Formats: sequence, C-alpha cells, structure tokens
Amino acid sequence: MTPSVTSVIPLETSIISSPEQGFCGWPTLLQRRSGQLVAVCSGNRRHHMCPYGRVQLLRSEDEGRTWGRLSTLTSGPLDDRDAGIVELADGTLIVTWFTSIAYERGIAGENDPRHLVPEREAEEWKRILTEEEREKWIALRDSLADSCRQRELGCWSIRSEDGGLTWSPKVDTVVGNPHGPILLADGRLLLCGKFQAGDKLVDGQKGSPFSVAIGAAESSDGGQTWQELSRISSMPGHGSEGYHEAHAVEATDGQIVVHLRNHNVENDGEIVQVKSFDGGKTWAVPRSIGVWGFPAHLTRLSDGRLLSTYGHRKDPRGNRLILSEDQGETWSEPFVLSADGGKDFGYPSTIQTKEGEFLTLWYDRKEDGEIASPASLYLQRWRLGEA
Repeated sequence: MTPSVTSVIPLETSIISSPEQGFCGWPTLLQRRSGQLVAVCSGNRRHHMCPYGRVQLLRSEDEGRTWGRLSTLTSGPLDDRDAGIVELADGTLIVTWFTSIAYERGIAGENDPRHLVPEREAEEWKRILTEEEREKWIALRDSLADSCRQRELGCWSIRSEDGGLTWSPKVDTVVGNPHGPILLADGRLLLCGKFQAGDKLVDGQKGSPFSVAIGAAESSDGGQTWQELSRISSMPGHGSEGYHEAHAVEATDGQIVVHLRNHNVENDGEIVQVKSFDGGKTWAVPRSIGVWGFPAHLTRLSDGRLLSTYGHRKDPRGNRLILSEDQGETWSEPFVLSADGGKDFGYPSTIQTKEGEFLTLWYDRKEDGEIASPASLYLQRWRLGEA
C-alpha cells in the first residue's frame, strides 16, 4: 500500500546562477542515467523579454550540491526562450526551445500596427527600459530583415551524441512548450505544445511563432526529424487559444497525461488535463482538475505515482505540487513547495533522485528599486512526509 502524503519537507534551497550571469529563466532539470544532473535555461538576458536570450546549460556531478559554469548552446539573431531537455536510451541528449521577437513590442512606435501593446504593458516597458537600452534594441530590430525573422522564428531542437560536448544543427519541432519532449516506452519522442503559425510574422501570437492550435508532434528517429501527430480539442466552453504551455508524462499503464495552462474565462488559471490512450494519436475531452496554478511539469515517480509541480502566482506566491495515485484520475490537495516568489518567478521542473529525495528547479526575479534585478535559478532539495 502506498503511504499517504502528509507534508512536503524542505531540506535545502540554493541559488545556482548569479545575477552577474544575467537573467536566467524557464529552466528544465534532467538526471541522466549516469546520475549526472543537467539543467538548461534561457540565459544571457537583461529582462523577461529582451533580444539577448540564449539557451544555456550547466551540470552537476554531485546531485545538485555544486554546479559548473553556464555554457551557451545557441546564439541566434532572435530571443531564444524556454529550454527543455530529455535523454534517449543510448545517452543522446535532446534540447528544445522556441524563438521570439516579443521584445519588439517594447520599442514599437505609437502607430506601429504590428506591435501595438496595451497601455499597462507600455507603461511597464517605459519603467524597465533605460534610454540606452531602448536605443540598442531599436538598432538590433532595424538590423533584422523580415526574411530573417520569418526564417528564425520557430520551435527548435538540437541533439548531442557525446554528452553535450558537440551539438547538431537545429531542426524544426513543429510544436513548442517550456519543458521539452518526453521519451515514450516505445522509443518515440512526444512533444505536446502549441503549433507554429503558418505565417509567423502575421499570425504568431504576441511576437512568438505560435498559432492558437495545440497538440502533439513526434519523432521516431531520436529527434532528427519531427512530424505533426495530433491536435487537442478544447473542452466545452473553451477555445484552444486559451491553452498554453503543455507538458506530458507517460503513466505506468501507457496512457499519456498532459497538463495545460488555461486562460479561458471559464476555469481561468486552473490546470486543464487531457489524456491519450493510444500513444498521442487521439485525445479525450480535456477537463479542469480544479487546481489553480501554471504552468505544470509532470514527473512519474519510481513507485508509479504522478507528480505535478507548478507556479502559484498569487499570495502566497511560490511553487506547489499535487500527486496522483491513479494515473491522473484524481489528484491530491496542493502542497506548498515554496512561498517566497518574487515579481517574476516559476516554471518549476522536478526530478526524483536516486536517493529517493526530490529536486525542483525554478527561476525567480526579485524587485530592486525602480529597475528589476535579474532572475536567478533556484534549486530546492526536498522529500515527502508520509504516514
């Protein structure tokens, strides 16, 4: 009989990136079969949205107690965001991300119809951007031809067969999400998320490459190529434009469970769950699980239970988790993992270590006077209190 969870017991919290390294956000944590920990994030940044984001990677050889230096995996002309990572059975690493020109909204002219922003957003941009930054961003924007934007906007992956020493050229993944694909028992890679728009400059949502459609892509050749697999329909009263930032897990019985960020008016902010019983080819009707928070990262524990960790962006601001003992049919009440979230934080990802403890990685940006301080990566070691 599986013990009942009574509490979350924090053991240690550390910061694994420093402000001197710039704004680091949207991380994903992986424990390789060798035991090595690898984390990827969008680093080299100045702000939540800016032109400088790069996919960066760091490693730990002692289960997260010490970490090496950040290394840069991408250096494209656009903002590289939301890095995910997965390991194949042969040790090959796959890293995913998407590119964005959302920063251009912060420097758009008053009559620029492509980048008009709400008044509240415009005021925030005025607050955080110095005049020097604004001039640099305008110069960067003006140096990019629309043909470059169209070519470089997208959802991408790279692969490494030598443990991350060298990486392949990037390939199109068709869909994108914050934490990347999962490896299925049949050897396929499954990536659930938003589909790319046909014309990314015209139809991409808010400077991203994404359309309103959500679903799944697959790779049957170890991430060398990706193909559309299926579309996820919305639940009654919802539209797919309100679904974002999916993450999936394969349960012990083979069904696939996906958690979606929901911003439809109905159930706004609650996790929406959808299942597939045929490897992602078709999907059941989504449903809200009644838990407020976003976005979620799913993990299957060694005993078969499912764990979902997610950000809770209202007081008490921090990260939370829920557990399921029945393949996602029902979920526990939320447990507080952290309760000191700053102005901009979240996107936790969680692994279960070989010692039976858990590690959760997220980012957090604290306020520092008029100008926001850079976000850093936070790592919490914890365990479940069980009776």
